[in-house]
Amino acid sequence: RDFCEHFQPICERSWSGATGVLPNPDLSTDKDHRYPNIQPVFITVDPDRDTPEGIKQYLSEFHPRFVGLTGTKEQVDKCCKEYRVYYSMSPKDADNDYIVDHTIICYLIGPDGQFLDYFGQNRTAVEIAEGMGRNINKFVLENGHNGEKLRRNRQSAAKKELEK
Repeated sequence: RDFCEHFQPICERSWSGATGVLPNPDLSTDKDHRYPNIQPVFITVDPDRDTPEGIKQYLSEFHPRFVGLTGTKEQVDKCCKEYRVYYSMSPKDADNDYIVDHTIICYLIGPDGQFLDYFGQNRTAVEIAEGMGRNINKFVLENGHNGEKLRRNRQSAAKKELEK
């Protein structure tokens, strides 16, 4: 079976809304877009069925910047626990097929790896863009563009640690 057949329409609507804030892949440059450095990442909750090739094919339908991740069941479970993502697999039917119920959410993580915000399935692309804009502007004010202040502070702290 094709990987994409397993995705429910609600998942696809969520991804479509989230990709609405990304630069247009048909444009030759991202310079004029508000969020040129956003890296969207998709993490499967079903690594047994979702192969890297299938994930890549599925995500190519949304935006070329998407990166798809998978891992062992243990790695996926650990990630789900850390991000408080719920998932549950239904019993398999006669064709050995099943449905995966799961949290539908997009997280905004800063360049420093820290959680900034989340966007649930009912948020529109406009609401997501506004929320991202607020968080990005706050991050830039506190850390400089792309986290220069954050990097300098980390370098300074590392240097002080070495001098001890």
